[in-house]
Amino acid sequence: MTLCKIISILLFSLTIISCSDESKPPSPPKHSDNFDALWQQNINAALAEPLWQYEYAYDASASLMVPMHYAFKHHARFDMDPREKFKELMEKSYLHIDLSSYEGGVTRSQYLYFMSQYLMLAEELDETELEMLDWVTKRVIETWLETPAFHWDKKLNLIGVKGRLEWNLSEPDTDFSFYRAVIDEDWFTLASLNDLAVVYKKNSISLPFDNESVKELSKSVLNRFGSFEGDHRDYAYAGQVEITPHMERAYIKSIGIDSSHMHRLPLWLDSFMRNNEFEVMFFEKIKHGFRRAYEEHVLVYSGEQKFLLLQNNYTTGENGVFRYNYETQGLRRGYEAFELSGTLFIGYYVFMNSSLYEQGMELMKTEYPLSNQALSYYVGPNSTRLRHPLFKWPDYFENGFAEIFTRVVACYNTTVESCDS
Repeated sequence: MTLCKIISILLFSLTIISCSDESKPPSPPKHSDNFDALWQQNINAALAEPLWQYEYAYDASASLMVPMHYAFKHHARFDMDPREKFKELMEKSYLHIDLSSYEGGVTRSQYLYFMSQYLMLAEELDETELEMLDWVTKRVIETWLETPAFHWDKKLNLIGVKGRLEWNLSEPDTDFSFYRAVIDEDWFTLASLNDLAVVYKKNSISLPFDNESVKELSKSVLNRFGSFEGDHRDYAYAGQVEITPHMERAYIKSIGIDSSHMHRLPLWLDSFMRNNEFEVMFFEKIKHGFRRAYEEHVLVYSGEQKFLLLQNNYTTGENGVFRYNYETQGLRRGYEAFELSGTLFIGYYVFMNSSLYEQGMELMKTEYPLSNQALSYYVGPNSTRLRHPLFKWPDYFENGFAEIFTRVVACYNTTVESCDS
C-alpha cells in the first residue's frame, strides 16, 4: 500500500471519528452527591407516602410544589428521572383520595391545584393522565359551581367559588372589610381552572367549563385585589411589635396581606398568564410590582453573626404580631417579628424571579445545620395541627428537607456548576 493511500485512509477514519463525536450531544452536568442524597432522603421519601390524606395534604402540596417544578425543568440533571415519582404520587392521589374527609376548602383546593400544576407540567398526556385530568376537572368544577361557599356572614347563601367571587365583585356593603376578601379557596380554584384550560387546549380537547368567565374573573380579582382595612382577627395585633402581658389590640389600616400566605401569588399569576395569552403584559406588570414590593418591603438580609434570610410579617412592610391567640398557636401565643420567615423554605417565591431571594437562598446553603436563632425565626410559635413527620416543624428544618428546598431554589434559575457546591 502506498504512503498516499495510508494517509488517505487515516484521514478518512479521523473524519468519521470527528463526525461521530460531533453528532453525540455532550452529557448534561449532574448534581453533586450531596444534592442527590438530600433529594433521595427527603423528596423521594415524601413522594412514597400517602400525602393525599387530609392530615398531610396541606404541607405536602405547599412544600413539594417548587421541587416538582424543578424536577420537570431540570430532569436531565438527575441520574434517575425525578418526574416518575411525582407521577406515581399523582396517580395514587386521584385513585385513593377521599375529599369528603377534608375539613374546609383550603386544603382541598390547594391539593387540587398541586394536581392541576402536575397535569400542566406533564405536557402530552397519556391515557392514565387523561383519566386523572377528567377526575381533577370534575372536583374543581364542583368547588367552582356546585358546593355551598363559605362566608363569615351566615345570612348569605352563596353557591360555588364563582358565586362568592361575583358577589364580592359587586362591591356589597358589609359589616367588616375582610368580608370582601378574596380568600385562599378562591385563588386556588381560579388558578386550577386556568391550568386545566391550558391542558385541554394543548391536547385539543373541548373544555367542560366556561373558560371566558374564568379568564374574566381572574383579571377582575387582580384589579380589585390589594390592601384592605385590617379588621380581621388574624391582624388584630399587627401594631404590636412583641407579645406582652395584657396586650391590647392594635389594628393597622390598609395593611397588606401577611407574608406567609402571599408566597403563592407568583405561581397563581403564572397560571393566569398561560391561559390568558392576550393579557400577558397585564399579569407581568403585576408580578413585577409584587417582586419589587417584596424585595423593598418584605425580604430582609441579616448577618450579625451568621447570615439569615428573613421576611417581615406583612407585605406592606409591617413586622408586628400575627395570629395572636389563634387556635393552632395557643393561648397568649402568636407570631412576633420575622417569625413568618419559615415560609421562605416552603413557598412559591422562586416563581417571582427575584435574584435577591435566590441569592439569599444561595447564601443560606452554608448555614446548615441552622442555629438556634435561625430556628426561632423560622419555626416561630409553631402549630399544634397534625403533620407528616417529614413536614413537622422544627424537624423540617433539621432533617434535610429545608436544606434541599434551599438548594433547589438556589439552582432553579442557574446552572448546576454555579449553584451546586
